[in-house]
Amino acid sequence: MSIKRFLEAPENSHAREDILNNRLLWDLKLSAANREYHLLHYFPTVDHDGFDVVLDDRDTQLKIQLKTKSNESSTTQWSIQKGLLRPRQEHLESFGFSAEPIWGHEGGVIVIVYTYAGDQIANVNYLYTDIYLIYLLSNGKLKQNRQIESASKRVMNQLATGGSHDNVELTQGMFLSLANASDLLSLAGLHSDAQHTDFRRYTVQLGQQSHCNIENQWDVSLERLNEMIAESLARFLPG
Repeated sequence: MSIKRFLEAPENSHAREDILNNRLLWDLKLSAANREYHLLHYFPTVDHDGFDVVLDDRDTQLKIQLKTKSNESSTTQWSIQKGLLRPRQEHLESFGFSAEPIWGHEGGVIVIVYTYAGDQIANVNYLYTDIYLIYLLSNGKLKQNRQIESASKRVMNQLATGGSHDNVELTQGMFLSLANASDLLSLAGLHSDAQHTDFRRYTVQLGQQSHCNIENQWDVSLERLNEMIAESLARFLPG
């Protein structure tokens, strides 16, 4: 039996996910080693809170839901628990939420996309999203099409209500495609040998100026914040 036939057999879905999840961890840890640190990871004892793994660069712990798909697959939508995506307590108002919804993990979602050449896996790349990217998409900051902007607005509205274990549907257009693990670490806010991006800090400041009922305490305008976010994310966006 070929590798492709084995991995794509329905009864081997758990084996496929295990193999590809380990490929992801290999890539991430190798990238971290290039940055001269050892990236830690932990698995939850049960899949109860909507995440599969915790990544730890010694300064930040990030809860991650993992999904896999072949580049030949028609799958473009994934159900994700609200509690994984919702912002932490200190960031609720920055994303336009009241204190009513229980705060969340402010975690991320990684889709592992694998490509076959013949019967072998020839390439793996990664899709990533989180509350920061969905929030920016919902406000038209990443110059996606109107359909993705509307879908992202819907997700933000859905995150504002309901229980932590309720699901929202994320579409592939809400993810950024990354060619390597270094960019994935950087975009996810973990230490990376790739260029650091401050778009998270700028997004929180943008949200504070847009949503919080406080006087402007920053030295930069909303226009400049938008420019700084665009500059920080430029290398991750399609040309």
